[in-house]
Amino acid sequence: MVGFGVLGFFMQKYGFSQAALCIALILGPMAESNLRLGLMSARDDLWVFLSGPITLLFLGLALLSLLLPMLRTWRQQRRVSFSPVEEGVARVGSAAISFFLSL
Repeated sequence: MVGFGVLGFFMQKYGFSQAALCIALILGPMAESNLRLGLMSARDDLWVFLSGPITLLFLGLALLSLLLPMLRTWRQQRRVSFSPVEEGVARVGSAAISFFLSL
């Protein structure tokens, strides 16, 4: 009991979700036993789990949920790294291009 209290303290301190751990501890053994049953019925062929359209939809959504936060962070860092000097150069450059195109 004390171990879970210490684990919960450090999870809260470092920003991890305690609810996710509780769900994982409850659903993990059930998912493992059902995966084992599915693999035994499919004769250890993992392709059975990837061949259905609904499965592919859920895998795509999971991949999207992993990639979108990384993409947002990358775009925010890219905006911050754009310095005012570069912005001024970009304005002057675009004004010069539009001037020459208008001739």
